[in-house]
Amino acid sequence: MQTITLNSDLNPFQFLLTYIHEIAHLRVFENLGSNHVPHGADWKSMFQQLMVPILSESVFPHDLLIPLRLHMKNPSSSSARDLFLMKEMSKYDKKESTAQEVFLSDVMPGNTFLLAGRKFKKGETRRTRILCEEVDTGKKFLVSTLAKVKPLD
Repeated sequence: MQTITLNSDLNPFQFLLTYIHEIAHLRVFENLGSNHVPHGADWKSMFQQLMVPILSESVFPHDLLIPLRLHMKNPSSSSARDLFLMKEMSKYDKKESTAQEVFLSDVMPGNTFLLAGRKFKKGETRRTRILCEEVDTGKKFLVSTLAKVKPLD
């Protein structure tokens, strides 16, 4: 028996995308057993097949269809790797966070920001993560470009 679990804090569109992602894994497993690459060609093809019928304005808002269609041309193991898609998807998140929060990718290098109550200075970008220095300790951390932070500058 297979089990699918999803985060409870996903907005409805992230939930649907993640659910279809996981159903694609299940279908590939049912067809090939465990003899396949988890996010390989078989999974990508199945994910694309499952998404095609719902990539429409009757399911997703127009502003999500462009990044979704681009993402689905060659889906990655996680939609979180797609900065453009995640920024558009985040517009539909519950508004529990303050309007002052932005993605770390939108903070200028050298500027300071708060993350989890700690003050950091943004450094150089390294693919999907950014080298940031904690101001009080001088320790350096790699932080996701998609981290929500409160700019101080």
